[in-house]
Amino acid sequence: MKEHMTAVNEISKEDLKQYWNIGLVFGLVSAIIYCISLYLKYNYFYTNPVAFQASSFITYFIFVLQLLLCALYIRKNSVGYLGSRQIFGALFLMILMTETAYLLFNYFYLVKINPGFTEEFREIILKHMTVLGQSSEDIAAYAEEMDAVTEEQQSFMYHFKGNIIWILIDSIIALLMSLFLKRQ
Repeated sequence: MKEHMTAVNEISKEDLKQYWNIGLVFGLVSAIIYCISLYLKYNYFYTNPVAFQASSFITYFIFVLQLLLCALYIRKNSVGYLGSRQIFGALFLMILMTETAYLLFNYFYLVKINPGFTEEFREIILKHMTVLGQSSEDIAAYAEEMDAVTEEQQSFMYHFKGNIIWILIDSIIALLMSLFLKRQ
């Protein structure tokens, strides 16, 4: 009986390669979309803090939809047994590719290409806080926080640490998707 279960649950190397290839393709597409959305966010939405945050939310929502589409694509194109490990492996590869693109884009754009972005964005937020009627103490406290972040953002490790957290969050979402979409 145990031998029969092993044979049924066994995945061929070709199938594994197919799942990884799907993860690579979806990861590449997702990374490109993420980089385009970051470019748009930093160049067109930064003048309005609400639009800036909304673009972040929409971009992440699109990424989660891409994870789901990848998982559904794998499920649709698989025959027979499909474990959560196979789905999760492809999704994790997609996550790594997308988050690496996000890390590199943010680091190079904010530190090398447009190092004045954070300072410019800081001034826009402070003006926005003034228009909203925030107290001068709140504005001064926020300005101090932004100054500390501006210095930290010059470090690659600052961006890397933030990325690790998002990889974990994305992985939890991918794990839930893969557990839900597996086929016995």
